[in-house]
Amino acid sequence: MTTLSLLAIKSSLLFTLFISETNFRAIGFLLITSVFIVLGYVNYTGLSISHDTVTYYIPFYNNSGWREFEPGYTLLNQLSKKAGLSADSFIFCISYGTLFFFFISLWKIAKDLSAFVLIIYLVFCTLSFNFLSTGLLRQYLALVLIFLGSSFLVNEKRVQFLVCVFIASTIHFSSIIYLLVLFFVKFEMKKKLIVIFLSFIFSIFSKDIILFFLNNIPLFDDNVYVKSVVRGLGYSDKNSIHNNYFFKYFFVFLSLFLIGLISLFLELKDKYRQRFDIIYSFSLCGFFVASLIFFSSEASIRVLYGVVIFSCVCFGVLLKFSNFKSSSLLVTAVGLMFYLYSFVSHNWIVDFVNRYI
Repeated sequence: MTTLSLLAIKSSLLFTLFISETNFRAIGFLLITSVFIVLGYVNYTGLSISHDTVTYYIPFYNNSGWREFEPGYTLLNQLSKKAGLSADSFIFCISYGTLFFFFISLWKIAKDLSAFVLIIYLVFCTLSFNFLSTGLLRQYLALVLIFLGSSFLVNEKRVQFLVCVFIASTIHFSSIIYLLVLFFVKFEMKKKLIVIFLSFIFSIFSKDIILFFLNNIPLFDDNVYVKSVVRGLGYSDKNSIHNNYFFKYFFVFLSLFLIGLISLFLELKDKYRQRFDIIYSFSLCGFFVASLIFFSSEASIRVLYGVVIFSCVCFGVLLKFSNFKSSSLLVTAVGLMFYLYSFVSHNWIVDFVNRYI
């Protein structure tokens, strides 16, 4: 992805955001549809630079089971091969499907065009979502299924949420952590903030505490799920890309904490208070786990991506449905700041995806 194409994508999103804040909603809808098509094309061209996708070519052409504890992804591999898809087409279809389900899920949560566009803008500027959806293929497909589950949960459909978590865990086993949401969602906001703060404190000592338990609890060699957990905790942190991980982690902690704290002093319209609290519980859940495994930066940062996405949704809901007197002016100011930040975030995300080259 060239600097010029990145500039075009981000500028298109910014322009769409401004249009959505006007009365020309129909134009905004057409623009976001166009952006979806463009992002799909970027997904395809991103295969040439998202070098992490190379790890998905080998299992695609390998007839044996690749990840026996994640049968859902193996099944997708097999069905795609039987359908005659190439490895490139397989990756492109999954990344485009990831975008599609993300858009559908977000609409079920926002139910408002301007909020819908704002949250898409925040997510894509923060994480370069279109780039990562090819670079971290399984994780982002699973994460979007969790996001779909969150849209069911905010509409009081718990069974559908559990089904989404189950399917997501067959694609990326780490998705099972989001079952904790059913526990955290019962907390009032003040308790959630306490958990976030204590999780941050715990992260400082996470290495000593977690390794103590791992060294004193017997593991079963034949248990593939236990092996997957140990593998996740054992990710190598020798790569220089993780030298400044604490600053990224701290930035997410501070952002998440401030969003929750500010929400205590704002009134949200209609049923958006309940929606905000539920989505915030997903961010809390991810941050809690990311803090537990903080000492393994490679594993922790992957969980933190989900925290950022759900936090962007919460931030967007606060901006659009709270009792701000000049919400459009505030959205414009936030949009410009995120626009500038997006180029910084994209650079280190590219470094992360290409870290093993």
